[in-house]
Amino acid sequence: TPETNYDTGKNLYDRFYEGSAPNSDPAGLFDYSKGAFTGLTKNLNPVKWSGSTMVGAAGDYTANTRQVLVALTGFSSAGQGKLIGPTGNEQDTEDFLASLEISSGSTFYNFNVVTQKYGKGIVEYGKETQTNFYYDPAGPGGKYDDICTANGVIYLSIDTSLPVEGCGNCSIDGYTGTTFANGVINGDFKASYRVYADLEFEDQMGEVSFDLDAVTVSVTERKLRAQWSPELAQDVSAFHNIDAEAELTALLSEQVAAEIDREILRDLRKGAAWTLRWDYNGWKRVSNGSVNYNQKDWNQTLITAINQISAQIHKSTLRGGANWIVVSSEISAIFDDLEYFHVSNAAPDQDQYNMGIERVGTLSGRYQVYRDPYFPPNTVLLGHKGSSLLDTGYVYAPYVPLQLTPTMYNPFNFTPIKGIMTRYAKKMVNNRFYGRIVVDGVRTFDLNSLR
Repeated sequence: TPETNYDTGKNLYDRFYEGSAPNSDPAGLFDYSKGAFTGLTKNLNPVKWSGSTMVGAAGDYTANTRQVLVALTGFSSAGQGKLIGPTGNEQDTEDFLASLEISSGSTFYNFNVVTQKYGKGIVEYGKETQTNFYYDPAGPGGKYDDICTANGVIYLSIDTSLPVEGCGNCSIDGYTGTTFANGVINGDFKASYRVYADLEFEDQMGEVSFDLDAVTVSVTERKLRAQWSPELAQDVSAFHNIDAEAELTALLSEQVAAEIDREILRDLRKGAAWTLRWDYNGWKRVSNGSVNYNQKDWNQTLITAINQISAQIHKSTLRGGANWIVVSSEISAIFDDLEYFHVSNAAPDQDQYNMGIERVGTLSGRYQVYRDPYFPPNTVLLGHKGSSLLDTGYVYAPYVPLQLTPTMYNPFNFTPIKGIMTRYAKKMVNNRFYGRIVVDGVRTFDLNSLR
């Protein structure tokens, strides 16, 4: 059951990403099944190596500092250098590191543990040692080495390097250090972590449920009819061996199906949550004396944009990245120039869909690519299609499938009439499953020349 200040306006996906910080309030759903916890924050003291000994280094880290060594204390219990859990037993080291965060002000830093000994597992306790960290031949002191020293101190290396921007020759590897005007003093960096309570005999624990919300959707209907003269049917049958009624019936069903396809693709395109822009002529602006692009090389960056949208879909839905792409005829010509685009090896008639839509191949082995001649010329639409109704972002629900009427005759001129109708509902249930890329500068076809 969520805590009192749990934001009920956010769904499970939102809450899972939020509140993973040790002292966050509300706590979020990160490790929600592990029960209650206490968030602890401790000051970190800067240290440095002096020969083979760690000594205090308050104020020593100043200009161009790429890493800062700090000591985190407070784990010793009765002289043992162990992590102690809420019940007084040894705390799993991975549990501690999973929630450990290092910050200074509002900035969080990457770090690594530096006290794990060569050949020892990070949770493997060594033999008994003397009171200091290093082995003392004077005899055992009844203390153990883990990631903590025998005195209950863990040493961390904080990454304070920064990428260099706008200065090509300032750094060999592209990074520089942080400058601390007054040096790093005790407490400038803080460590936060969680200590979870024991769930044994505990009746207060996390709970997961779900609600069913009813959403009213309107039924949309479509109707078309065809009529032809008896003379037309007689002539095309006699001269061309064509059944006029069968041809017009097929045309009716194809037209309605094509219009429904247009409507669904339009809804997905306009309701897509994620959008990027890509310029077909961008290589002309970024090319210079040191970086030379040509059109073919630049076109490969379109794959990066597609992968970024796919990753955003995966991150926001927790179901998977995009697995299909719909492009226009103009952008399909660009896809043919991509190195990781593989043209479909199926017969063309097997890949045909309603009114000219066809599957043209795969991109990077994971995106099914469809070419739609009616699609906007500068748009790439991509999305994720799941394996069940629960893994979808859009629902098309036919209420009355395509229904043909019997052939009827106008009693005044004997003209045959045939009709088709359908009724259906549609709903965008989660637009995070879809994204689109707007391609600028793409060459378009003159529609007047196609008529």
